[in-house]
Amino acid sequence: MRDSNQAQALTSHIHILERTREELRSRLEYIDTTLEKCRLWLEESDDGQTGFTELVSNCSEIAGDSVSKSRNDSVDEGVLSDKESETSLSELKTQLEAYQQDQKVEQMNSVLNCKCYKLKDNGEQEALLLDKHKSETHKELPKCTKNPEHEEFLSLPSLKLDHLPIEYRDKNMLDFVKVMGDLTVQVILNIESFQAKGEQKLKYGTGVVTSVLKQFSTCQCKKCKMSKTPSDGFWEIDVCTIAQLVSDDCEASSTSLRLFFDKQDSPLITLDELHLVKVDVDRDCCTLACVTCDKDLGSELHSKRTTFDSLWRTVSEKHLSSATSTKFMFIVSHPHGCFKQVSFGQWVVNPNVEDNPDFQKFAYTASTCPGSLGAPVCCVGYTYWHSHSRTIKIGSCFIGVSNIA
Repeated sequence: MRDSNQAQALTSHIHILERTREELRSRLEYIDTTLEKCRLWLEESDDGQTGFTELVSNCSEIAGDSVSKSRNDSVDEGVLSDKESETSLSELKTQLEAYQQDQKVEQMNSVLNCKCYKLKDNGEQEALLLDKHKSETHKELPKCTKNPEHEEFLSLPSLKLDHLPIEYRDKNMLDFVKVMGDLTVQVILNIESFQAKGEQKLKYGTGVVTSVLKQFSTCQCKKCKMSKTPSDGFWEIDVCTIAQLVSDDCEASSTSLRLFFDKQDSPLITLDELHLVKVDVDRDCCTLACVTCDKDLGSELHSKRTTFDSLWRTVSEKHLSSATSTKFMFIVSHPHGCFKQVSFGQWVVNPNVEDNPDFQKFAYTASTCPGSLGAPVCCVGYTYWHSHSRTIKIGSCFIGVSNIA
């Protein structure tokens, strides 16, 4: 004979589940209808506006109502404690973000897989051009039309394990993102305006340190060239960025790098007197080089690069098998000329860009802004990275596009 109290409690739960099932069934039909309308809009709308506002409103209402309903049900039924409820809401938020990311990727795929669509001829580059005398005002992330609150950006010092997707949440992955950030540099090109003769402008982008080699000959940095006792050793540093930003020797000689710009009050550490090592306009990439006899700086960069290479191998081997299913990627950049920011997303390989299988161009959902041009794009699980080339607006979403690598 079953305990009557237990039987009553279980019967109550059965009634709740039956009611919930009916509500969910009705809700699911509404969600399916909305999804179908969204797909039809993407496939059939030429002007890109018909019914768009209504669809976005419906999608937002579905997403918001799911979180709200889950919270109310938990409280009303007294099933969860406050701590359990908070954990449940956190999990729901994670699931909702994953769902929204999947929807963004699905929308992106729908467009990119269209035979008539080519990334090669679309999008806007994301260099930042400022008057030289106004450049100091960009020390904080300003409001912008693309990312008004910059909610999807994370500063490097604030990065924690919880910011990573669950399947990537380990110390090696976190350290890998951070050391990629350490090697990311701000690229600043000093140019003269053709419209106003003599007016100086600064063009901001992003790059990454790719090589740090110690040399045992007389240093050729600016300080040593003017010294009677130049250093008898130096570090040669290579930086990769994008050809849209620096494409010839003249531009390279007018370019400087800011290193370790991780927060607003970071010390000013710069390298200048750069020269062009190589440039490939078709593949949209270039390598710049400079020297320093600062032993501490050279040693630190060399150590960071060694750590990066080791972690890259470890992370790539671990996530190689899941790379094409999870499609996790991240970018470290200097949006709006400010201190560096990390953004996470998912990538998609676009087969329409190049016929050569050795060349690949990625499209991705990670947030970028003006100043992100040339930033390293890391698709986790692969043994190479790309540089951020431009951004494209598809529907209500912005996607990034890498260079050809």
